[in-house]
Amino acid sequence: MPAPRDLAWDLAMSCVTLFEAHSLFDDWRATHEKALAAARRAGDSRGEAAMRYGLGSLALYRQDYASAAELLGGACDLFGTLGEEHGRALALRNLALLHRTTGRLDLAYAHYEEARALLVRHGDRAVEAHVLIGLAQIHLDQGQFPLAEELLAESLRTFREIGNRRGRAQVLFRIGEACLRQKKAEDAQHAFEDALPLVRRLGDLVGEAYLLRGLGQAQSAQGLHDEAELSMTAALRLAQRVGEQFAEASASLGLGSLYESTGELAKAEPQLTRAIELFAAMGNAPWQARAINVLALTRQKQGDLAAARELWEQALAQLPGSNLLEREEITAHLTVLPPSV
Repeated sequence: MPAPRDLAWDLAMSCVTLFEAHSLFDDWRATHEKALAAARRAGDSRGEAAMRYGLGSLALYRQDYASAAELLGGACDLFGTLGEEHGRALALRNLALLHRTTGRLDLAYAHYEEARALLVRHGDRAVEAHVLIGLAQIHLDQGQFPLAEELLAESLRTFREIGNRRGRAQVLFRIGEACLRQKKAEDAQHAFEDALPLVRRLGDLVGEAYLLRGLGQAQSAQGLHDEAELSMTAALRLAQRVGEQFAEASASLGLGSLYESTGELAKAEPQLTRAIELFAAMGNAPWQARAINVLALTRQKQGDLAAARELWEQALAQLPGSNLLEREEITAHLTVLPPSV
């Protein structure tokens, strides 16, 4: 029978999917902190690494990127010292997600590839499929759509084969995003609508918020403005209900973009300002730049070209060099402004 200290951290780890899906963040933190303390008292390095990983994953999920980097980096190093390849792969996967989120795409790619090799060796198909989603997202950010679609298709096949509904929903969301970037709004809508019943059956409110925001964007791109407003307002309310900052910020950005596109500039501004504030608080420069870009478009339509130029220059300064498509878009906006502005 496992020792009590082993049971503590093993039980805490086994509850993470439940905590994540139902937004039980206080329970996630409390169980892991208690199990971490027990592991340290017992000199159980494996348990300590596992709980550092779990707490780092929580910090990443809650957009506390500084804490996530420290905890996940420590877990990765400790797993490596112990020769625990699978644990190291899990920590590398989440470190890669952290780097991708904050715009360090080269480092993210290297961590994903290292994690993928270890996961293949240990036969963890579910986490490998999540790694494929992350690699696909990097290719999307760089405008490499065929490579991204190939990886997403492989990930979806894996989740279907192993019967992982939550994973299917997550990859369908990314497929929807890929379609949106390629101006395939109807295909995007189908992907989001296929995923929504999966997360609703699981009670995954955060996943539902993300999908409703994506659905609203797809509806907006097809000119279905009333439907888009309903979808993204529902996404915003869900995100605020569960306290998920990134979901709230991205829904605010979606609503602000909708109102900017329909000329409802007075309604766009507070949504975009809120999104910028939230992304800045998270330290998420790439998404903050996206929100600033839409606010600059709003200023341009209001006739304040000097303010628009200042905002676009700010957005460019924040975007990593690897975000090529977005940098090209903002540069094009700046190019058409009169030189005297």
